[in-house]
Amino acid sequence: MPKNELEIVVLGWGGLIWSPEPMKVEGRWHYDGPMLPIEFARISRGIFSTRERLTLVPYEGSRYVPVLWTKTPYNLLSDAIKALAGREGCKIEFIGYVRPDIGERNCNVIPDMYRPIVSWARSKKINAVIWADLPSNFYDRTGKLLTEYNIIEFVREMRQSGNIEAKEYVEKAPAQIKTRFREVIENEFGIAKAASINGQ
Repeated sequence: MPKNELEIVVLGWGGLIWSPEPMKVEGRWHYDGPMLPIEFARISRGIFSTRERLTLVPYEGSRYVPVLWTKTPYNLLSDAIKALAGREGCKIEFIGYVRPDIGERNCNVIPDMYRPIVSWARSKKINAVIWADLPSNFYDRTGKLLTEYNIIEFVREMRQSGNIEAKEYVEKAPAQIKTRFREVIENEFGIAKAASINGQ
């Protein structure tokens, strides 16, 4: 690989894993990513759907879980960032990244979250990592605090409206993403726990 090119990996914990398109990824998803504070804290719409669903994002004070990672075919960091932003339907400012080799980073939702990512990347000899650095918007969209009760009420409303995608997102999330709200949702609605990707 030429010196000015990078081997770039992307971190995942939700829909990116089972539906990365139109972003390109290489090979399988690996389970030994960094431990990060992830929670069901954002209301989103699918790329090809107008239906809302509760999705996983970095969230301050939440449980640390091991996220997944995979390689990308992009050699330029700017190209990888644009690809992930296009997939997420967001501005490039909302794509987090670290370059451990030169100390460069973009990490805004939880400013210190770059630290475990850098430590992990160095242990794997990875010189560039990107991820969706999207914030929670639960209060902005509902006017309610992000609590167990309000989460249950939101999911109940989605189910009563026939929103199957809201249920499917929780079901498909990798089994190792065991967040507190995920357990609450699964227990309240009897949602089956996900199997690991690739049957592992």
